Amino acid sequence: TDNPAKLAAGAWRLGVKSLDTKLSQRNEHLQGKDWLNADSNPDITFALKDVSDIKLSKEMQNGPKTYTVTFKGDMTINGKTKEMEIPNVTLIFIAGGPTTEKEYKGDVLAVRCKYEVKLSDFGVSNDVITTKKKVAEVIKIDQELMMATGMPEEQPAPAAAPAKDATKDAANKPTPAKPDAAKPAAPK
Repeated sequence: TDNPAKLAAGAWRLGVKSLDTKLSQRNEHLQGKDWLNADSNPDITFALKDVSDIKLSKEMQNGPKTYTVTFKGDMTINGKTKEMEIPNVTLIFIAGGPTTEKEYKGDVLAVRCKYEVKLSDFGVSNDVITTKKKVAEVIKIDQELMMATGMPEEQPAPAAAPAKDATKDAANKPTPAKPDAAKPAAPK
């Protein structure tokens, strides 16, 4: 359906061990008992209970419909559950077809939301937050989700990322290749 009011329920689940801060030691800390305790609480979840404040913001003829809504549901982090409202969620409904079938089977729902989480509401409180103040008590989440109505086993395999052209620098300007330059080793 392309009607947000008909979203009766749903949930998203994020594995704590899948979180990547780009530093392996920080990832280990984040997964540890003083933080998100991944061994006892392997997932962060949001269970949707209600959609309100529905506003159609963009509609293309025979194309996607974009809405702004408020989600209300139960957020579970570190084994603690708290009811939350997430305002200004962007929902895009895309009918399945030739433009989506390479990546998704079925109709597609794209979700984009930004919200804040107070760590102590979920039992995350330690010296790094309270005394040393190296981590904020309230963290900002920027989330994008793509969901399809087709069964998971029917979904196409993710496409490989395109290889980078080694002859271009960060500004994407061509740089001459050296004739005798050694070729990089193939990835293992």
